[in-house]
Amino acid sequence: MTSTIGDTETKQGEALWAGFRYQLPWQGKIGYEYNRGSRYWFSFLFGASEMTNKLIARGEAHEIYYTHDFNRYTYVQIGMLDIDYEYGNSGMHVGTPMKVAGDGNQVDTLRNAYLLFGLNF
Repeated sequence: MTSTIGDTETKQGEALWAGFRYQLPWQGKIGYEYNRGSRYWFSFLFGASEMTNKLIARGEAHEIYYTHDFNRYTYVQIGMLDIDYEYGNSGMHVGTPMKVAGDGNQVDTLRNAYLLFGLNF
């Protein structure tokens, strides 16, 4: 779906999501995830409008994290997420994805350090 009426040109989007997680000898895990979305990629996670949603990015995303399990219900995670946008309108289904100019008018990189306390129930 583009912003031009009558545009019938076929467009194809691809995404890659790969990573690993390693269980440490104590109750900890380290992990790394890589995401790559092409120009015409869009995710069906449209309802997830949080700014740090790496799965909707048209560009590259890297995330590294450490998770420590206190028990089977409680954990803490500390991590770093870096998203490098190549095309604007990430996460939008309508409109032509335009190359990010890098002139300060569009977000071209996003870095997020986080500390998460999680409960599973």
